[in-house]
Amino acid sequence: CRVWNPKKGTCRHVFREEGGKGYFAEGSLTCLDVSGGVNKEDSGANLGLVGCEDGTAWIVHLVNKKILSCLHHYDKSSSSSTNNDTNMEEDTAPRSIEAVGFSKSHPHWCATGGADGLVKVWDMNGNNQCRQTCNHRSLADGEADNGDSAAGVTRLKWHPTKPYIYTTTSDGMVCVW
Repeated sequence: CRVWNPKKGTCRHVFREEGGKGYFAEGSLTCLDVSGGVNKEDSGANLGLVGCEDGTAWIVHLVNKKILSCLHHYDKSSSSSTNNDTNMEEDTAPRSIEAVGFSKSHPHWCATGGADGLVKVWDMNGNNQCRQTCNHRSLADGEADNGDSAAGVTRLKWHPTKPYIYTTTSDGMVCVW
């Protein structure tokens, strides 16, 4: 993730993992929200939230130029990948985070929206734990959640004064959570 000076067209900073050993995302960066959030290390709106193709979201401090935390949108323990000598099957579930955002009404909260149809609300006040998971699958035509893939979240936006999230999906659904 790079911070650019648009007037000069120069790179001001490259965020790297602890110790500068490499970039923090294994895939492409897919989405971004800046100038939001409050966490235990900062009382101002100096945070950036970056969503990545590999299913992670990274909270970065834009002024101090530090990576503060990694949010894992996907539970690694529930991955369906198997690997043995006779049958090698890869987990083909979509993992990309397609939308991120900071809450304006609750500055310690942020959200990630994934290609799997899930929206997760995170509490940045402490250990960055997931507060809530919202599942678009359970809303689709009143059908039971049978594990089939849902349409992915394409955008999310927090209400400016209330703890509501508006989301859109790739199949045209609009939800308020």
